[in-house]
Amino acid sequence: MSDKKRKREPEESQAHKDGHHKQKKRRKSGVKATVEPQATSGSKNEDLTQKTQASAIEKKQAAKTRAQQRGSEDNHKSDLDGDGASPGLQTGDHPSKDDADSADQSAEVKPEDQAAKAERRKEVRRQEKEKKKTTNTQQQDRDQKKHDDDKKKKPKKKKERKRTDVVLEHHVADATAEEQMAKELKRRLWPIKNKEQGDKLPLAEKKARRAVKDQKKLAKRAGRSQKQQNSAPIWRISEAIGGRMLSIDPIFSPEEDCILVGYDKSVHVYSISTSLLLRKLRVKDSEQISSFALSPSDTTQLLLSRWSGIIEKWDWTNGSLLDMWDTKTHIRSIATLRPSSTDNNASLVYTVDRSKGKRWMITAHRLMKGENASKSDLGTLLKYEEPISSLQVFEEGKVIVATSGQKVLIGYTEDPDKPALKTVSYIWREITCSEWITSIDTRIRPLDNSSKNIKPSKVTTTSAVDIVVGGLKGAMFIYEDLLSRLISKENSSRSGVEDNMTPRKLHWHRNAVSSVKWSADGNYVISGGHETVLIIWQLDTGHKQELPHLSAAIESLVVSPTGTSYSIRLADNSAMILSTTELLPTFSVAGIQLPSEIKSTDIELPFIPTINAPTESSLTKQATGLPVVASAKASQILLAVPADTSSVMSSRHACFLQTIDVNSAQQVSRQALARNKVTALNMGPEQNIIEEPNVTHMQLSHNGLWLATVEEWMPPERDLDHLAFDHQRTKEEQSSRLEVYLKFWAWDDGSNSWELVSRINNPQQTSSSSTGSILDLATDPVQVGFATVGEDGVIKLWKPQTRKRHGLDVRNKEGKSLISWDCRWTTHTPSTGSSSSKTSQTIKLALSPDGSVLVAGVSGTSIVHFIDASSGTLHSSLNAIFYGPLYGLCIIDRYLITLSKELRVWDMVTEELHYGFAINANVSDPKKRLAHTHLAVDQKHNVFAIAFPELGATSEVRTGSSRSRIAVFDVEVPEPVYNNLQPNLTTSLLPISGKKGFYCIDTAAEVKMLSAGPKMPDVLVEQPGKQRVLPTLGLGNIYGDGKANEERREVLKLTSGNIQAEEGEEDEMRVVSPEKLAEVFEAGSAFALPPVSELFERVAVLFAGRNSS
Repeated sequence: MSDKKRKREPEESQAHKDGHHKQKKRRKSGVKATVEPQATSGSKNEDLTQKTQASAIEKKQAAKTRAQQRGSEDNHKSDLDGDGASPGLQTGDHPSKDDADSADQSAEVKPEDQAAKAERRKEVRRQEKEKKKTTNTQQQDRDQKKHDDDKKKKPKKKKERKRTDVVLEHHVADATAEEQMAKELKRRLWPIKNKEQGDKLPLAEKKARRAVKDQKKLAKRAGRSQKQQNSAPIWRISEAIGGRMLSIDPIFSPEEDCILVGYDKSVHVYSISTSLLLRKLRVKDSEQISSFALSPSDTTQLLLSRWSGIIEKWDWTNGSLLDMWDTKTHIRSIATLRPSSTDNNASLVYTVDRSKGKRWMITAHRLMKGENASKSDLGTLLKYEEPISSLQVFEEGKVIVATSGQKVLIGYTEDPDKPALKTVSYIWREITCSEWITSIDTRIRPLDNSSKNIKPSKVTTTSAVDIVVGGLKGAMFIYEDLLSRLISKENSSRSGVEDNMTPRKLHWHRNAVSSVKWSADGNYVISGGHETVLIIWQLDTGHKQELPHLSAAIESLVVSPTGTSYSIRLADNSAMILSTTELLPTFSVAGIQLPSEIKSTDIELPFIPTINAPTESSLTKQATGLPVVASAKASQILLAVPADTSSVMSSRHACFLQTIDVNSAQQVSRQALARNKVTALNMGPEQNIIEEPNVTHMQLSHNGLWLATVEEWMPPERDLDHLAFDHQRTKEEQSSRLEVYLKFWAWDDGSNSWELVSRINNPQQTSSSSTGSILDLATDPVQVGFATVGEDGVIKLWKPQTRKRHGLDVRNKEGKSLISWDCRWTTHTPSTGSSSSKTSQTIKLALSPDGSVLVAGVSGTSIVHFIDASSGTLHSSLNAIFYGPLYGLCIIDRYLITLSKELRVWDMVTEELHYGFAINANVSDPKKRLAHTHLAVDQKHNVFAIAFPELGATSEVRTGSSRSRIAVFDVEVPEPVYNNLQPNLTTSLLPISGKKGFYCIDTAAEVKMLSAGPKMPDVLVEQPGKQRVLPTLGLGNIYGDGKANEERREVLKLTSGNIQAEEGEEDEMRVVSPEKLAEVFEAGSAFALPPVSELFERVAVLFAGRNSS
């Protein structure tokens, strides 16, 4: 580069600086600077360069001329003032550093002048620093003075703030100063933006802020007052609704207006006129009831026994517990009797018990009360080696009838009520029946002396004992005047004359007779069994009347005290009352039809090796929990249930759809989902039991108008034994004959039932000759649609469409367009495991809240696939998301939740683990864990719940030691908001439709509601000593004279005093149970009800919290 060019570069730079300096001085002096537009073309840039060079040369020459004319003093002054500066700079103004440097570069000065100039610059900078330091010192003095003034006004607050500032300034670590750490994060970390991530903060900072917020929430919650805690929403579980009926005969009240039905852990009192539940008698410690009976001394009292040996006395009219006794034995059944003595402070109770694996016994107990309540008097009446299955007591304790196996035991005594029961002795006689006895009933009638075959002097009883028993093979045997015949047989054997003991035989049932009863007049015998047919036998003519096609097998029969109605308990966990004249139902109650995992009796019946009676092990059982969904209607759930819950003749496959109203604990409807043989002859050509299809999956659309079900069926092994040589070949033949159906049902408002619209045969067919099972079924939360996944890992999306024919819609008779379902897309999930492990792997499906993402988790590989729900395109896959078998999968907001051996919550945005917990389910049986481990999600409120089995510390009587732990989580908080252990295993867990909460269904067929809300007061209980004022019933008071109604209104008159809430309860909601409302409306028939105004007053009194009396 030439010297001329090198010399021109600093001149151009100096000219640019001079122009910038001139504009700056003009702005200070108030002169507006003009900005010339920049040239964009090449010619304009050349003109600007030439002008800049010319201006620089002229300025250089002018500077040299001024330097030569001035002397040394003038030269020194020009250096300080900035030679070569703008002509507009006035005297006394200090030039900038840039102007001084530009003047040095443009002017040629000597080396000694440059050194002097440098010293002068240092001096100027030193003076500026001192001036700035002086200014800062003055500002600090003012701040300190202000600080001292504030400290005098608020010394404590300022002291804390000052101490906190010091801690944060010096980063002093304090483990207990959570508030200080929160301030530090807010001041130092939160305003900082990460340049690499844009406006997003680092993940560590987010987690730190989230942890601090959670700690502050917990501290704030712990610091609330008691009143705030009571009003704050908390999670709680409701009282159990429903239950499984015990194999105990229901009891009619003496007036036949109520019926008492026994459940696992309570006795329910129902109104016969309304079929509503009036009250529950729930035992303590959730222990199972073994038997119950009315007290003969007071029919308003009920005696019930537990398996642990405790006897309780209840007042069933108001639900109060009166007394309790502990017999120290395992009580199986109980029978009561009015004592013949005049002592009203005691009552006799007869029990069948067994003490610690010893012999079976019949024991008499005298239950004392009052001052002698602590005393106990008992006597063992019979010890027997074989199990005693039934017990009945008659004639004030003189006659006892019991059964054991094939034998009928009859005990007789002349004085059953001696002062000491240990001195009471019975003479026992027995007769052997030709069949194993499954049911028995006894009738006491006056003895006809003219028909006796024994001498009057030998007669020790004044009544005839007629007995009818039902056999295991379906026959019934009638023994008339059995006790007298047995006594006559003893006398005849002594005299050498034999007595005819052959009973009368009636045989219609194909299987065991579950129940048999005498009619009230003794002219009929009523029986029922597995055939779902009620048989009424007329003894004089031998004619029988049939009531067929009941909903399930008959398990028990009871004749009312007046003989006007029959109570029937069925095997589908339901009970009804039929009128004897028309055989029409007047009462009906039904619970959840869940199959029982506990045997209904501890006495096992013998197995009859016939071809039409399969063993319990040969029947296929439900491997997983029964499919359950929450209906779109409020407080209703849909369950896929078997036709029979306890019969050994059923496979217990889910083939019926049951709708339960949770609020009323009543069945709304019941319809078949698959083919069944409930009311028909369930027998094939070779007299084999025909097994029903099994509904394995069920889902409801988001609008509640479409229902999708998956059912499977395969022939039993016994039907394929002739085609295979070994067990493995039989299994292969079963798999090749597997039938799978995907059904879509539409809700019909006209019939109030579900109508089958489409059926897809073999929806997951793996090959032309093989059909795969459907592993999971998911519903779209936004649109009507369902997704399925098969054993081969193929995912399909099903959508409805209108039927077309020649381009026109196909319509039905009502003019509505017909709908059909088809597959919209199919996708294959990669890495689903080897072919050998496909039968054991589990695949779960879940859709995001907006329905845009479909997630599939494969338990064999621990991989989760993310699929576009609109096109079926596989977006991505994540490995090692969960560990072990996959029990549940769901999406809430931005989080993916997996339930396996661990509960893990993943943040799908950051692809990091949000939090996780280990599931301590110490149940070794994998099938049991699969059936009782559940995950339910409430996407609307961002909460989810889990349930898993857990072994208890101690075993419970007959119920096993397995329990279920339920925990509820807020997806943002890494701690459960609810955690509790339930006494029964959980079979289903599902969210409540339209409400924040979950339904929990356990193995006891009970429904519990887990919800968040304010603390509720206890349900009002009517005082046992007060009598309710009821209106006078009868046709004569339909119109009335007004006096009776006026008196009742005075009693029920509302005032400001009795509707005022108690102190501290103004903000709490008054809760009235359905039983209390039922008492208001159970005054009688519709024509005998009181006026509407009076009914309104009664309801208002209940909600006001005051008793009507």
